[in-house]
Amino acid sequence: MTQPMLDVFRLETAHISLSLESDSNMEEQANGSRYYPKVNEFVELRATIVNLMPSPRVFTLDFEVNPAEYVIFEGVLSDLPVGRLESGELRQITTSLCFLTSGRFEISAQVRGFGGAEVDSRVARTHITATLKDSS
Repeated sequence: MTQPMLDVFRLETAHISLSLESDSNMEEQANGSRYYPKVNEFVELRATIVNLMPSPRVFTLDFEVNPAEYVIFEGVLSDLPVGRLESGELRQITTSLCFLTSGRFEISAQVRGFGGAEVDSRVARTHITATLKDSS
């Protein structure tokens, strides 16, 4: 099979990974999918996007945090412009979050191609979990 033939079978147009980062010491599970930030402290939510397609693409990014009513965030969380990425190019998008209560929060991200001649419904998704414990 040739590379163009293999590209037809590709399920994702991009790869996305998420991480939470803080100025203070924050525990992280070994596989990087569970984080333990502190209540009422701002953390950085960082998405790293890589274009897996053989040609340049324009991407947009959507974040989702559940339950959302207990989180403060900077700006908007949907339709964030990633911009045009060359094949194999990497870009990081960062936003600030503050969790207002203890509990378990699911954070997910979805990146999709934008514009272009053909409609491409393939999206890349990922998620992480933030667990906050009461400090008292």
